[in-house]
Amino acid sequence: MIRNVIVAMSGGVDSAMTALLLKNKDVRLLQAQDSNKDQTFFLSQIPQQTLRRCMFPLGNYLKNHVKVMAMQAGLCQIARKKESMGICFVGKREFQDFISEYIADKPGNYIDLDSGLQIGKHDGIHKRTIGQRCKIAGALKPYYVFNKDQESNTITVVGGTTHSALYTDFLITRKIHWISEEPCELRWNNGVLNCNFRFQHRHPLIACRVYKMSNDRLFIRLDAPLRAITKGQYAVLYSGEECLGSSMITYAGPSYFALGRNCTDYIRWHNLIASNKV
Repeated sequence: MIRNVIVAMSGGVDSAMTALLLKNKDVRLLQAQDSNKDQTFFLSQIPQQTLRRCMFPLGNYLKNHVKVMAMQAGLCQIARKKESMGICFVGKREFQDFISEYIADKPGNYIDLDSGLQIGKHDGIHKRTIGQRCKIAGALKPYYVFNKDQESNTITVVGGTTHSALYTDFLITRKIHWISEEPCELRWNNGVLNCNFRFQHRHPLIACRVYKMSNDRLFIRLDAPLRAITKGQYAVLYSGEECLGSSMITYAGPSYFALGRNCTDYIRWHNLIASNKV
């Protein structure tokens, strides 16, 4: 396993010899021991040749263990340093204020999906993301972004964070980048790959079935609906602790609202998983 190889390399094994052993063999990217610090989601597009030259000496350690090691090594100031949160180059500003420095505001309308009525004004679709809560003056309930239409400059919203329009269990991606080789299940005619899916860092993994379409695109069917899957995000696939690779999402839907389906039980179950209560 790549993590074992990397730990061996960092533990004193000659790197040139290790590189020679790996020269004609694909290596795999495994999740870190500390799930809160795992970076495989962001490394899911790493080329095989680059991965072979990488070392992750902290892959087998929890963050608190690393801090203890730092203290023992006399690096007390570093061990006590607070972790950086958010996007470092944005700083303490609101993200909407930051993005307005680069993209001019363009006011438009908020449209309620259920009634079809205009219920407010926004100052630019670039300031809102799918699933985000909107501040709409005079609204009697919280509204969340369902869709953004660049041509009409409108944002369609739904009432309530668990509105079924925000949930789907279907998505299509571009041709995927496999970190190692393509799983053998997809090489067969009409093959199906059973694995796990994530589209946001640190979100719980969801079981899914993956089908290969024309032009090597992927059709992914989730075992449970997820909220606010958005075109342009990345579908990252896992098998056990291995990160298989990822691909950009080109289509998400139809929503449970469009299909007339209820997702209340799924939402309750997903929330329990996310809170580690099951």
